[in-house]
Amino acid sequence: MKAWRHKALEYIGRADKISANCPQTWLVKALFWIGEQHRDEHALRNAAYYADSSLRAGDESCVANLAKAAILFHEKKYANAMQLYVNALRLDPKAAGASARVGIGFCAFYLGDSDKARTLFERVLSLDPTNVEALVALAILRLSATSDVGTTEQQKAADTPES
Repeated sequence: MKAWRHKALEYIGRADKISANCPQTWLVKALFWIGEQHRDEHALRNAAYYADSSLRAGDESCVANLAKAAILFHEKKYANAMQLYVNALRLDPKAAGASARVGIGFCAFYLGDSDKARTLFERVLSLDPTNVEALVALAILRLSATSDVGTTEQQKAADTPES
C-alpha cells in the first residue's frame, strides 16, 4: 500500500510541475485525498479544497461532481451530496453509471427514504446484476424491513392484554 501511495504522490507532483493550476490536477488531488480519509484526519478538508478549486475553475464534469458528492456524503451532508450525484448522472449517465445511482440510494436512505433507496439499488442491479454495493445495500434494506415487521408484530402481541 505504501508503494501505491508513494507512486500516486510522485505522479501528482509531476502533474503539478506541468501545470499547478490545472482543474484536472486538482481533481486528481481531490480523489487522492478522498482515498486517504481513513489515515489522515484532514483528508476530507484537503479533498474538499481541491474539488472546490476544480469546480470553481469551471470543471463541471461528471467526475468533478462525483468527487464533491463523495466528500459531502462523508461529511454527512446527504441532501447536498444527492444533488451532486444527480447532476453527475444528468451530465453523463454512462460515465456516472452505478456510482451515482448507488450514491443517490445511500443519500436517500440516510435522509429517511428507504423506499426510494430500495428502488435506486434495484435500478443499479437491473443495469449491473453483480454490483456489490447495491447487492449488499438491498440485502440490508430487506433484512431491516423483515426485522421491523417482526418487531412490530411482537410489540402488538406484547401490548395485547391476555384474556
